[in-house]
Amino acid sequence: MAIKYIDLQENLKQANKIEQIYKEAKVLMGLTHRNIIRLYSAFLVNTDICLVMEYADGGELVDFVREKDGLSEIDARNIIKQVTLAMQMCHGKGVIHRDLKLENVMFES
Repeated sequence: MAIKYIDLQENLKQANKIEQIYKEAKVLMGLTHRNIIRLYSAFLVNTDICLVMEYADGGELVDFVREKDGLSEIDARNIIKQVTLAMQMCHGKGVIHRDLKLENVMFES
């Protein structure tokens, strides 16, 4: 399990921003797929939001690509297939990932 704290200092000044953050957390808790990191809980601690989520200890895709100095066709195909299946499930639930990039694709060890 991993715990992530996000400073909400600026967002706490606007009620609609807080509502938006909670709505997003609720949506994320409803996404259960083997290729999506699970969000178990989200709550406020002072001016931070605390996210309790599944831990992926294998690092980010960007580091994996750098270490291998690129990807083989087979590795790229397997990774793209997993990302596509995860996005297909999200889209099926009306959820759009608006920040899909190498840094946001994580690995299990």
